[in-house]
Amino acid sequence: MRKIIVLFIAVFFIFTVKVSAEQPKFEFDQKGLEKAYKLVDQKQYKQALKVLEKLVPFDEDSINEAQRIDKIVLSDVYFNMGFCFGNMGDDANMLEFYNKALNVFGEHQATIYDLARYYRSKGENDIAANLLEKLININVTHDWAFVMLGDIYDEKGDFTKAKDYYKEAARLGNEEAETKLSGEENRQ
Repeated sequence: MRKIIVLFIAVFFIFTVKVSAEQPKFEFDQKGLEKAYKLVDQKQYKQALKVLEKLVPFDEDSINEAQRIDKIVLSDVYFNMGFCFGNMGDDANMLEFYNKALNVFGEHQATIYDLARYYRSKGENDIAANLLEKLININVTHDWAFVMLGDIYDEKGDFTKAKDYYKEAARLGNEEAETKLSGEENRQ
């Protein structure tokens, strides 16, 4: 019996090593990532885009077999590219790269939140609300998603739902939600 268990563990180990070796491992240039993120923080979007574009040197189709961490990093690179384009007023490229980010890793929270903000700014509150609900399903502590949902429902005249969303955001420590709740009480 002991030999069977040892043999099973050995076969399992060999299979695991082989499968993980078959998954492509992408090596992201850490210094390049840091430089790009610093340029984004400094609002030097054109320079950041040049660096970010160099961080995607591999065949994008092979990312489907990549490890989860690689997908998250690539999604973040695409998000930052979209963010740069958005801040430069290029909505078409912003949306293209945000969609790329979500195609690689559908739970990228910053992308979902920024898309919700974008659609809200365009008056497409139903799309924004759907994105925010998706975000809350991913992260129930995303207080700003609750605040924006509260704002959407406040504008729709559904003050009960708005208040519920503001209360949840305030419970999570969002001061803006607390201020909005105070305003709701004064309005009633």
